[in-house]
Amino acid sequence: MTLKLQVQSATMREHEIDRALISVGRGPLHDLVLNVEGIPKTLGTFVRQDTHYEWVSDPGPTVVQLFRDGRLQYKSQNAKTRWTLQNGDEIKVLGAEVTIRVLACDPTAGEPKVHRLNLARDEHPAIHAEVAQTLAEHPHPGTLLRIIAGLAVERTKARPLRVFITSFDGDDLPHRETWAICPTQFEGVMAVGIVEQAVDPATRLARHAGPILEALRSSSDALLVDHDNLRSVFVPMGSPARAYATFDFGPDVHDSALLHQVALAAHEVAPLAKLCFDLLDTRKTLAGSIEENRYYRERERRHYSFKELVAESPAMRHVFELLNAQVDSVTPVLIVGEAGTGKELLARALHHFGNTTDEPTRRGMLFSLNCSPSDDTDIDVELFGCVASEFQGRLAPRKGIFELAADGTVFLEEIELLSPMIQGKLVRMLKESEVRRAGDTIGRPVRARLVASTHRDLEELVDTNKLRRDLYLILKETIFRVPSLRERHDDILPLARTFLKNYSKRYGKTIHRFDDEVQQQLLAHTWPGNVRELQMRVEAAVLKCESEAVAIKDFGFE
Repeated sequence: MTLKLQVQSATMREHEIDRALISVGRGPLHDLVLNVEGIPKTLGTFVRQDTHYEWVSDPGPTVVQLFRDGRLQYKSQNAKTRWTLQNGDEIKVLGAEVTIRVLACDPTAGEPKVHRLNLARDEHPAIHAEVAQTLAEHPHPGTLLRIIAGLAVERTKARPLRVFITSFDGDDLPHRETWAICPTQFEGVMAVGIVEQAVDPATRLARHAGPILEALRSSSDALLVDHDNLRSVFVPMGSPARAYATFDFGPDVHDSALLHQVALAAHEVAPLAKLCFDLLDTRKTLAGSIEENRYYRERERRHYSFKELVAESPAMRHVFELLNAQVDSVTPVLIVGEAGTGKELLARALHHFGNTTDEPTRRGMLFSLNCSPSDDTDIDVELFGCVASEFQGRLAPRKGIFELAADGTVFLEEIELLSPMIQGKLVRMLKESEVRRAGDTIGRPVRARLVASTHRDLEELVDTNKLRRDLYLILKETIFRVPSLRERHDDILPLARTFLKNYSKRYGKTIHRFDDEVQQQLLAHTWPGNVRELQMRVEAAVLKCESEAVAIKDFGFE
C-alpha cells in the first residue's frame, strides 16, 4: 500500500507515494516538495518498515510537532527524532502555515492475492492460418495486441479496459516499453502504442511484481491478481516466456467465466508469440548486420580515399579521366601496366566510386584474387562455387566469389595465369550473366563486375595462347593502361610525400620532409619496381630516420 498524505496550506492536496523513503522539504529534489514560508530546505523523511511507517525529523532549528487525536504528542528541535505513525496523525511546523495529515500508512494493507487459472489444453480451439500469417508478415507487439484483443472481444462479448504486452528483460522485470491497446468502441477502432508513462498492472504492483513475474516465467498457466479492488489477468507469452499479456479490468468485473475466457484468448496466441519475438530478434540482428556492413564499407571507402592515386602528370591524369568515365558502368575492365604501378588501387577506385542508378556497384563487396598457378578444381570452386558432393568430399554447397560479390566487384590479378578451361567459364559467365557451380546443372544469376589485370603484353599473350582470344575480345572494350613511375615524373615527389606522411603517423614519428639531396635522388632514380618500390623505400627510410628530415643515409640509395 502506498503512503497517503494530505497537505494543507493555502490549498489542500492529497499525495499517494509508493516508496520506501519519502523525503520532505523545500528543495526541488524531494519526493514531497513544500514551497511554503518557514519550511527548511530539508524537513525530514517518511520511512517504510515491515509493519508500519515512521517519520524521521532532520536535526535543525525548525520546531516540528506531531499531533494525534488533536493533542500534541512529540516535538523535535535540533535532534534527529523517529516517530511511529498512525492513520490520522498530523505533522506541523512551528512558524509555517502547513499541516501534513497521514491518511493511510499501513504497508501491509492491500497485499495482492494471486490465483492460478488452470487452462486445460483441450479447451484450445485451432489457431486460424490467417492469424499466423498476419503475425509472420508483421511481427510486432502491436500486431500481437490486436490479435489478442480481437479474440478477447469475440469470446467474451465484453470490452477489456486495457490490454498490455510487456517484455521481460534480463532481471525478470518488465521492459520499459509497454504496448497497450485501448478499445474505444465495442467493435471500433483500437489505439495501439508505447505507454510512455508506465501504467501497466505490473508497474502498479511494483513492490510485488517480482514474485508475480517469476511465477509467470515458471508456469504456462495464467495468473489472476486481486489488488486494491482491481483485477488483472497475466498470461505468459512464448515458450519459454519472453513476455506477458495483461488484461487490466475495472473494479466492477468479477465474473470468473469472463476472466477465464480472456485468459484462454491470450493463451491461444501464446505459441505464436514465440514466432513474433524470434522474428523480431532476427530482424534486429539483420538490421544490425546491415548497419555494420554499411559502416565498414564506408570506413573502407574513406580508407581508400585514394590520396595515393596522385595524378599531377599528364599520363596519370589521362588514366583518371578514363576511370571517371567508367565508374558508373558495369562492363568488364582490363587494367594493364608494369608490376607495382597501382593496378589494384585503380580497381578499388572503380569499386568504391562506382554508383549506377539501378544497381549501385558499391553496395556489394570487393573480392580480390591473385590467379597464380593452382589446381583447376580449387580455382573453379573459388571463383564459381560448388554443390555438395560426398564423392568429392564437399559436405556443403559453397558460393563462389562471383556470387558473393553480388552488386560488387571481383578483381582478378594476372588473369592470364588462369587455365584455358577456367578462362572459358569466365567467357560463358560474362556472356550469359550467370554462373554454374562445380557439379551443378543449373545457372545462377551474377551481378558482379569483373576487373582484371596483367603486366604482360596483350598481343603476345593472345599469340602464345596464354589468354583466350574470346576473353580478350570481351576485355579489350575497356582497357586502362597504367604508366610506369618513370613515365610520370611529376608524380614522384608528391607520392613520396604522401607515403612519408602515412608512415610517419603509423610509426609515431615526427618526420616532415626529405632533404634536398634525397629529392634529387628520388627524381634521378629509374624506379624499376614502380610505385611499390617507392613505397617500400620510403617506409624503410622512416624506420631508420632519427630526425625531422629524411637524409640520404636513411634512404640507402647506392
